[in-house]
Amino acid sequence: MKLLSIRDVIHIYRIPKRKIEIPVLNGVTTNFKAGQIHFILGPSGSGKTTLLKIIAGILKPTSGKVVDERNNSISSGNIAFLHQNPILNTFPNLTVRDNIIIQMSALRQDLDFENILFLFNTLELNINLERKVSNYSMGQIQRIGIVLALIRPVDVLVLDEPTSHLDMENAMNLISILQNIAQKQNKIIIISTHSQELASNYPFQVLVDGRLVNLTLEEAIEEYLVHKRYFQSTENPNVSGQIEFTASCINGKLKLPPFLVALGDWVRYLSISFTNEGFILEHDKAVEAKLEIPLPKDYDQKEIDCIMDLDKKLIIGRWKNP
Repeated sequence: MKLLSIRDVIHIYRIPKRKIEIPVLNGVTTNFKAGQIHFILGPSGSGKTTLLKIIAGILKPTSGKVVDERNNSISSGNIAFLHQNPILNTFPNLTVRDNIIIQMSALRQDLDFENILFLFNTLELNINLERKVSNYSMGQIQRIGIVLALIRPVDVLVLDEPTSHLDMENAMNLISILQNIAQKQNKIIIISTHSQELASNYPFQVLVDGRLVNLTLEEAIEEYLVHKRYFQSTENPNVSGQIEFTASCINGKLKLPPFLVALGDWVRYLSISFTNEGFILEHDKAVEAKLEIPLPKDYDQKEIDCIMDLDKKLIIGRWKNP
């Protein structure tokens, strides 16, 4: 594949029974060339993760399409997607070797450990294949996930905040390695980040309010605030718009990130109702949630994708594996 094109992609989260619509992407159009890494920058809640999941074929857009240079739809089998949380890219309670075997078995390929060890060396990973993945640091686990993704014969690698667990020096080093991989293997590598410093030497675009803009990240954030995405007025610190975030699930309880309270005191008082696709948390003065909400007993996922509508005072959660 020489080119991946996104054309007029619009995405709206809808819950018809509740007549709820939350726009996330608003006509995104852009191109990504092979042999190069590409950055998508943007403030939290700008729609970066949603866009990456649409590119990877994990999420279907409301309208628009993702195509190659021949205007053909791209098979999700030709794209590898890595979550921001490194744990989700591996089987953490298994050894590194077992993770490799599972990946190769899924691809119905014979094990080629010489090539796999070459990939580990390329990612500058000196690890013991017999150790459990969970015994390594988050930064190392993220690199293990990248190796597992590169085992697959894909043309496109999509990484959601792959440097979030690294300091700037190690982050820069990882990006340099990924750029070399993109050039030598003629791959399209798309990376989301909050760091303009990280992306400054590579092609990057800024996503804000669901659209790509020709601004620096600092300018985009300023525009984000000027348009009252976060602050309606200096007198009223409450916020408007929508924000994407990831919540954790621990011991059967949904744990909302504490920063949400700063966006609106109503977050402390939530009632929950369940849908086939997930759940809805709504402002309810009679229920003090304390940022912890019980979930079904059989629900064992570690993370839940959420979108917060600050105008309607509700949070929508989507099961990753409905």
